[in-house]
Amino acid sequence: MKPTILTFIKRGSEQIRKYGFQLLYWRYIYRQKILKKLPISCPPNSKLEIHLQICRRDWLNGLWTLYSFSIYSSKPFRVVLLHDGWLDNTPNITNIYKKQFPGIVIYQRNQLVDMVDDQIKCKSPSIAKLWRDGRYFTLPKIVDSFLLSLNDTYLQLDPDVLFFGYPQVLLESLENLKGLSGCWNLPQDKGHADGLFCFTPDQVHDVC
Repeated sequence: MKPTILTFIKRGSEQIRKYGFQLLYWRYIYRQKILKKLPISCPPNSKLEIHLQICRRDWLNGLWTLYSFSIYSSKPFRVVLLHDGWLDNTPNITNIYKKQFPGIVIYQRNQLVDMVDDQIKCKSPSIAKLWRDGRYFTLPKIVDSFLLSLNDTYLQLDPDVLFFGYPQVLLESLENLKGLSGCWNLPQDKGHADGLFCFTPDQVHDVC
């Protein structure tokens, strides 16, 4: 279910009460400075691959995410921009990403229809049906990433993440994952329990 305008107003009011009106300056004025940064080339054959899903509300944050990662990692990377279809009709935002990150992969949603039928539908028809429905806006993080990735492992970043130092944990994780079909990321927050997930580590181990 997509959030309503009232939801955004309520969240915005709560944030202003918590952080003060300076939040409006940072969000609506300072954030725009990212548009004046120099372009960062994204080689299509890079071994380091990043997938980023954006929506209308957070597309500007996504630029900060990629730019801060590039600055602190000092590594070239391939970028795949994920979306649920809305970006197909927003050429100005598409052009901004292409200008800021030359080499970025931005696809037309309908270009993936045949790929979904060929590679997903035969193995998991329910997933293919949900993908075609269009309402499940988080599916690109799984289905589209699988179809568009070139490397065996890649990083999926959310556009609400900023980097303030070398992303050692993320980059080490990529090295440790080589040769594995998957791994279980145990939550570090003690407030989370295995029961909050669909499966427990033991169940995953048994079937894999």
